Amino acid sequence: MLRRHALVRLHASEARNRLAAGALYAAEDAVREASETAARHGDCLACDAAFRPEAVRVLLLRGRVAEAEQEAALLEEIARARGGAVLAAVARLSRARVVAARGLPAEALADLAGARAAFLAAGHRLEAARCARLEVRLRGPGAVVPDEVQGLAALVTVEADA
Repeated sequence: MLRRHALVRLHASEARNRLAAGALYAAEDAVREASETAARHGDCLACDAAFRPEAVRVLLLRGRVAEAEQEAALLEEIARARGGAVLAAVARLSRARVVAARGLPAEALADLAGARAAFLAAGHRLEAARCARLEVRLRGPGAVVPDEVQGLAALVTVEADA
């Protein structure tokens, strides 16, 4: 049983790695493997938190915004029902990505700021940095970005912006 949990997380990490490398189709394959493996072992909060955000990213990059929105909504539902502050932040980051893809940058920035604050409060600086990097990108060139956000964004140098 533990092997299936480990495989889900391995495939989720593979998806993130493949996205960073620009290999969208390989990332899509990894997300599909993670999803199928997770379905075989049933509900698991940690597995959902690992692969669903990557599924959202892959779906958005493939232009499948409605499906990404469904994944983000499912992640939010899981976070509300069983998760803590970190899973809520993971869900909020995924929601921000979808909202940004829908062309609502102000709403996305608010979600990102909330997710960033929750990650920082929990000691998850890398995830906070991923939020900050997306915040900087959404603000656009020449925008005034708070020093705290700029500093965090600089921590992530290989992560794709998707």
